[in-house]
Amino acid sequence: MAFKQLSPIAILEGGTNTQSFLHAFGVAYYDGGALNNIDPGTATYVLTSNGTSAPSFQPVSSSGGVTTIDGNTGSATPSTGVVTISGDGTIVTTSGTSSTLSITTTAVHTAGTSSGTATASSNSISFVGASGISTSGSGSTVTITGSGVTQGIVTLDGGTGSATGTTVTVTGTGPISTSATSATLTIATSAASTITSSSGTATASSNNINIVGSGDVSTTATGATLTIAGSGATSLISDSGTASVSSNAFTIAGGTGITTSASGSTVTITASASSGFYPYTNVTGSTQTMAVNTGYVSNDGATIVTFTLPTTASVGQVVGIQGAGSGLWTIAQNSGQTIAFNGVTSTSGATGSVSSTSQFDNVVLMCVTANSGWAVNNSNGNLSVV
Repeated sequence: MAFKQLSPIAILEGGTNTQSFLHAFGVAYYDGGALNNIDPGTATYVLTSNGTSAPSFQPVSSSGGVTTIDGNTGSATPSTGVVTISGDGTIVTTSGTSSTLSITTTAVHTAGTSSGTATASSNSISFVGASGISTSGSGSTVTITGSGVTQGIVTLDGGTGSATGTTVTVTGTGPISTSATSATLTIATSAASTITSSSGTATASSNNINIVGSGDVSTTATGATLTIAGSGATSLISDSGTASVSSNAFTIAGGTGITTSASGSTVTITASASSGFYPYTNVTGSTQTMAVNTGYVSNDGATIVTFTLPTTASVGQVVGIQGAGSGLWTIAQNSGQTIAFNGVTSTSGATGSVSSTSQFDNVVLMCVTANSGWAVNNSNGNLSVV
């Protein structure tokens, strides 16, 4: 039997799937169809992929390729073992050698403010102030110096203010002048001022104010003290008497049946018991407690009005009632009190009374025994005594 060797022998059957295969020192690789041999090439070379072409031994790149890392303020680029870091180019530049990174300011930075500018150069910052202010900086120290020049003149309602050097001068208007030295402000009256009113005048001179009154009043002022004095007596005359002023007292004289006096701020009015003169009060309620030397009009319409005697009274003091309402009136007594009328005396205490019998009856009672005894001094009508 004869055998025939097929060529090429398939890889699956132990072959190379090629007609010929050079046996030499190198690296075998599969190209997708058959085995191939790669020449090892030069020493220190490394096997490098060539994409879709056959790989080959190539020298090692010293940089391994250029790679750039971009940042917000610059970039980092490795090249032959060195990384160079670039700053933003405006304020800061950076560089790196081996493991050393250098950061250097390569430009001047200027900042402007409302009062001047700030400029950076090398390791120093210079501050330039606005008008009236000069500034400088060295290292970490900033010096601000006033140049003595004012920004302008300030006008106030009372004058003007101006700065010269370290002194501020304030000038007043009218009768006031002002000045300032260092931290002291002086205000002075430079002229007299006069105030005129209906009661007199007020005049300022230096540190004194003189107030001149008019008519019966005179006034003066020295320092912080104001004196008002009456320059004469004043009398007031009315239907009920007169009022006269003398020194610091008012004397008020009453009319017929009334005496009055005044001392300081107190006025006293006294009614004479025998005169029969006293004020009358209109009563529109059903009850009324009486007061001495006072009269009352009983005026509650068809309702009876009950008047109660005063609990205390001096001999000679009086009370009076004038009827007006159709409901009439009655006088009630307190414990121990009585009222005498035409030889008849009321029952003592709260059960006794004197009453009207007609609408317009009237009566005047006078105290004859302190606090307790009363008698009819004058009346009109037929009174009822109980």
